[in-house]
Order: sequence, then structure tokens, then C-alpha cells
Amino acid sequence: MSLRDKILGAEDLHREKVDVKEWGETIYIREMTGGERDAYDASLIDKASLTTKEKLKNMRAELVVLCAVDEAGERIFSDEDVELVTNKNAKVLDRLADIAQVINKLSEDAIEAEQGN
Repeated sequence: MSLRDKILGAEDLHREKVDVKEWGETIYIREMTGGERDAYDASLIDKASLTTKEKLKNMRAELVVLCAVDEAGERIFSDEDVELVTNKNAKVLDRLADIAQVINKLSEDAIEAEQGN
């Protein structure tokens, strides 16, 4: 097997197991792929000219939809599910979005922790 094939076949997306008692399920929050991260970052740039209220709309649900996966690593939700997910418990979405921010290094705290500061 070539080095290329080994690299492309490596399972390198870290997942964190989360028991969501409110849903009666265990799910995983995983790191984004390179393409997903690029699309997520681009969406933030698209929102740059919006008001703070507009920027925050669906913020948690979008991140949960993108990062929530099943045990096999398959996304649970599609991009079209964002509006539906916004109707779920805010504390649950906060908790899941916080985990996604940390493992994807989207928050200042996560970046500082990774750097050992």
C-alpha cells in the first residue's frame, strides 16, 4: 500500500462520545473535515456584514448539525435539518456546540488550551 493510500485511508477525525440523556441517546461530536471547516469558515465570512443578531441566528444548531455523528462516524443530520434542530433543548445544543468548538479549536479557550497557555 502506498503512503498516499495509507494517508487517505487513515481515520483521523477525532470523535467525542456524548450521552444526551435529554434525547435518550448517545451520539458523537467529531472534528470537521477540511472541506467542512473551509465551508464553515466561509459561512462566517459571508455573515461578516450582518448584525450581531443575524450572525447568531442558528449558530449552535449549525455547528451541531455539522459535527453530530453516529457510532459509525456518519452525520446524523443533513444541512437541511438546521431549522428543525433549533427547536431542540437550548442547554443540549449549548453543550454539544461547546464540545464541537473545543475539538475543532473554534474558541479562544480551545486554542489556548491546545497551546498550553
